[in-house]
Amino acid sequence: MVKSKVRKTKKSDKSSEPSSGNKKPTYDPFLPFQMIALKKACKEMTSSEGKMMYKVLTNTHIFFTLLNKMESSFKPGEGLENELEQDLGKSKTTQEFFMNFARLKFLPNGYCSENNNPFNYNEEKRQFEVPKGVKKQLKITKSSTATPMDIFSRLIRVLLGLDDSNTLAAIMPPQNLSIMEDDFMLKRKDRKAVEEGLQST
Repeated sequence: MVKSKVRKTKKSDKSSEPSSGNKKPTYDPFLPFQMIALKKACKEMTSSEGKMMYKVLTNTHIFFTLLNKMESSFKPGEGLENELEQDLGKSKTTQEFFMNFARLKFLPNGYCSENNNPFNYNEEKRQFEVPKGVKKQLKITKSSTATPMDIFSRLIRVLLGLDDSNTLAAIMPPQNLSIMEDDFMLKRKDRKAVEEGLQST
């Protein structure tokens, strides 16, 4: 497995992150009017899955804030995938599941290009050397990558019942996918509320 190279140099391109001027970056996986409808639907749910999903939708920045924190203290090969998979399976809440999934997809390899090549890590600046205009990718399988937002959106859509859970089979260990379905995915009644909420927009 190719690991990210570490470089001690002061010369590097700044990491490319979505820029919105003076506005705070938006990490919402849906359009604003859709987010309003989804949060409203989840807020009215009485199930534990619905309540946990509401917390995720109202705090979408947490997944990305964690990635930023991990980048600033990245050490090549520090994350052992089997241990990270076990942590994922022990998640108690939906938010914790998201955070453990971020660790699973970041710690072993860091960031890479869409061609699956690892970016160098600049220890002086404590960030990956990502060329301007290039999006950071996470290795989701040995041969494929995705942006953090792509991964976050896929997880959200499956948990809301908008996409089939089998779409995650290639990027998540089977036992953890089963745990996600049983403990965190919205049940039929709540999924119907989500669909109706989106249809009303």
